[in-house]
Amino acid sequence: MTSDPPNLETDAVVQVAPAPGEESSELQRMCVERDAAVEELAFLREQLRSTEAFYAHRFELEYTRLYAEHRGFLEQLTRLSAEFHRRARRDDPMREDALTAPSDPADAALLPQER
Repeated sequence: MTSDPPNLETDAVVQVAPAPGEESSELQRMCVERDAAVEELAFLREQLRSTEAFYAHRFELEYTRLYAEHRGFLEQLTRLSAEFHRRARRDDPMREDALTAPSDPADAALLPQER
């Protein structure tokens, strides 16, 4: 009673193929890596949302500040323009009802100097 001679091809395949326990441990390792990657992705998404909200808030504050500053400049420009036109009309030498002396001493510098 002789045993069958060893088959080198099937023995090599059996040795190369992972054992059922090794296969499940490799699968578990891959699942752990996947879960860690999903958790990191969720963290990064939350960081991105937080950063977007922060910069949206900063943009809104800066926009509001610039808008108010712009409105202030426009109001000041309108006021200065109206004052300039008022002085120009009042001090116009061609007008019949022009005053001979400005009512405001600061306006004296705007009048043409007589020689």
